[in-house]
Amino acid sequence: MLVDNDAKTATGKLQQHDKGLAEGIDQVLKYGYNLKGEQTLLERDNNVDGTYDYREAYTLNLNGHVKENLIDLTNDNNFDRKEVYTREADGGLVKTNFYNLVDGKELLTKIEHYELNANNQREKLQVDILGDGSIDAITTHDLDAQGRTEKAYFDTDSDKTIDRVETYTRDLNGNILRNEISNVDGEVQAVRIYERNALGQVTKYEIDEGNDGIIDTRYEQTRDIQGNELTYKLYSYNAVTKQQELTVSAQREFDELNRAKYIEYSYADSSIDYRIDYGYDEFGRKISETFSGARNYKWEFLYNDDNTVKERLDYNKEGVFTSKTVYVEYYPEFNAVKVLDAYNAKNELVSSTIWLRDGNGVLTNSLIDSTNNGKGWDTYTFGDRGATGINRNLSQDFTAWGEEKLAQLGDSLSLIRMIKGGVSELTLNAEVVAKISNGGLRVQGASDKNDVLNLSGFKKASSSSVKGYDLYTATVGEEDLNLYVQANDSITVNILG
Repeated sequence: MLVDNDAKTATGKLQQHDKGLAEGIDQVLKYGYNLKGEQTLLERDNNVDGTYDYREAYTLNLNGHVKENLIDLTNDNNFDRKEVYTREADGGLVKTNFYNLVDGKELLTKIEHYELNANNQREKLQVDILGDGSIDAITTHDLDAQGRTEKAYFDTDSDKTIDRVETYTRDLNGNILRNEISNVDGEVQAVRIYERNALGQVTKYEIDEGNDGIIDTRYEQTRDIQGNELTYKLYSYNAVTKQQELTVSAQREFDELNRAKYIEYSYADSSIDYRIDYGYDEFGRKISETFSGARNYKWEFLYNDDNTVKERLDYNKEGVFTSKTVYVEYYPEFNAVKVLDAYNAKNELVSSTIWLRDGNGVLTNSLIDSTNNGKGWDTYTFGDRGATGINRNLSQDFTAWGEEKLAQLGDSLSLIRMIKGGVSELTLNAEVVAKISNGGLRVQGASDKNDVLNLSGFKKASSSSVKGYDLYTATVGEEDLNLYVQANDSITVNILG
């Protein structure tokens, strides 16, 4: 199968799909079948150079359902990953085991369990992130007659307690118009409202963080006939003026191949306005981003054989190399980055980050080693490495974690960042803090003041040596612990009995 992704003109060389002479083709898909006509092979040539870059080989059961999928990310004749599917007699998928294949060995990395209704539609997802037999997160769905989620119940730490509930209102085409986020008591804590055009594309997105009728954030967008976002405006609520104020606006232009040529950002303070121009190679891959205006630097991108980004090279405005980011590992099932390493201009490792995602591929937390001292992670964040959650509600009860799961955090954490743009709740006790830190740590809140910290085994001190933080103390064995929690109502602290 020859694929023209943009239905326009060629984004690659003039090439034949196997020898080099086909115009307008962006990708080639090759399928293999058994004697029954059932698919057993998929190969992808992502840059139309005549060589297949990616391969999947399927093993089927007697009913023709896939029971095993072997994945070769670079088509080098060595499979890199394996997925094993467990099904009911009628083909309904009830479990998936995920493996990395390294040096001839299978390393179990994750297990997903599914509960289905009579129509084989998924009503429950249980995720074992480590593949160690313990369930780390559970999501349960109430479905409508078409199998779409009406309400979802999230147990983010598998403590058999619902941490949040999300309710969805849809249009006749199934597009979400309203999303209400509630706590376990049924109290709506946040509301997201969507307006869409005739094609179902979002043209306005509003966020009411406190369900108080005040729109805290509003996005407005315009799109072309291909659905590309041409402009967007971001408005934020000013509590003093009690008005929505334009925070930033952006404008994009696309070339004849449907690729973004540039984007311009404009702010209330024009001194921080900037622009990004994009460059592409002959295969349509983005190879550069050039920043101008208030920001003056350039990023260049290098790719793996499977067209995932391998490295990003950073240069200052004089063209001098300043740093490098290496995309070490991806979540193949989500096509999302898992591990990033950052290097300085001397090619010295500066920091490492691992992104943690739920069973749906949504970013939940990240672990950062910013000291590179060999002692392990020093920062744990809700959301991404900047502690931005994109208006999500996240909860973590470290006291319910087993020893193996706690070991993921290491024993040298010095900072936990709560989420910005959502609700985050963290539960700690003195024993856990002693295990994951060296004498204590800091808990940093977000400016939205939607964060909750539940503590047991700690007492609040009368004073703190760290400006802007309250001090809570505890003793475990012979170790004295100092827990510094950001003050000024950034975090609501509950002392548990």
